[in-house]
Amino acid sequence: MTHTARDNAAAGVAMTGDRLAKRAEAMENALLEWEIRLRAVGLTIVAPLALGLAVSGCAPHHRPAPADDGGRLLAYIAEVDRLNARGEAKRLDGRCASACTVFLGVRRVCVTARARLWFHAAHTTAPTATPDPFGTMKMLAYYPARVREWAIRTRALEAVQFSDDKSLTGEQLVGMGVAPCVDD
Repeated sequence: MTHTARDNAAAGVAMTGDRLAKRAEAMENALLEWEIRLRAVGLTIVAPLALGLAVSGCAPHHRPAPADDGGRLLAYIAEVDRLNARGEAKRLDGRCASACTVFLGVRRVCVTARARLWFHAAHTTAPTATPDPFGTMKMLAYYPARVREWAIRTRALEAVQFSDDKSLTGEQLVGMGVAPCVDD
């Protein structure tokens, strides 16, 4: 084999390796996308099992209520601002806790009958989890007036722990003026 043929063969092997790496990356991205989609509807199964279900055509007979346990407040606020800037709607269904509650600030928000929002004070991250008054004020600013009044009256945003008396159901939120989802 000549020097040029050897170089071309090596390039072909490298190209094949690149193709395999790209395919592996594409498959990994597809698995992550499925996992994100499934978590968005409240399923907590691992990505490979999810892909297997999707390929086999198996699906649950009923959809469990979604669960959003919150996270970084600034990320949620940015999403609310993005939804409002685009005029997009937000449906609150199932458990919505912590930073998720700022979705009440979306202009086109609606709640389902099975929605339940859990409130607590904004706080610094673990291990200390100390209250963050500035973050809590930001959260309050995103709530509709009647929800904000309830949160202040019940002191829902003073402790960093959840409790049943610091939560609102979809029915209670509709009673406070939040729109019900029409297809519910």
